[in-house]
Amino acid sequence: MQQSRRSLSLNDETDYGLCFACGPRNDCGLRLQFVREGDTVKTTYSPTEHLQGFPGYAHGGVIGTLLDEVMSRVSVLENRWTMTARMDVRFRRPVLTGQTVTAVGEKVRERRGFYELAAAWCCRMERWPPTAPPCTRRFPTLRWRRWPPGIRGWARSGWWAGASALNRKFFH
Repeated sequence: MQQSRRSLSLNDETDYGLCFACGPRNDCGLRLQFVREGDTVKTTYSPTEHLQGFPGYAHGGVIGTLLDEVMSRVSVLENRWTMTARMDVRFRRPVLTGQTVTAVGEKVRERRGFYELAAAWCCRMERWPPTAPPCTRRFPTLRWRRWPPGIRGWARSGWWAGASALNRKFFH
């Protein structure tokens, strides 16, 4: 009898919920929520004071996390999980704390088991979409058969399973 895989959700609906970026149970996290718009994934966020770098400005790592997460959800549209292999970000302007940021991720191409994705962000009153994406990224596709048997429950939902797969492949 053949088992069918259920569709992956863009948002964390597991009992884990502790991811810094999207975990609903992480009190210190960003708690991002994602929506699909055609072939893209979109999220919005307003950085608070406890996530600032220079006074009054969001830390670049928070903006990088926002872009990383929105791009990671693009492969979920094809029912696949990916993990960051390389990410290049160009910070064109600072983001103020309290300012609402919209981030959109899209697939550029898939090649040799890697997704190449792009993302951009903007704040209210800026031109959208930007002329060139400030962030690009390569993701290896995580394959179901590589996940260790002990975490198959999480593997089906996608949360945290990929880290073990990559650790086994590259560090053992």
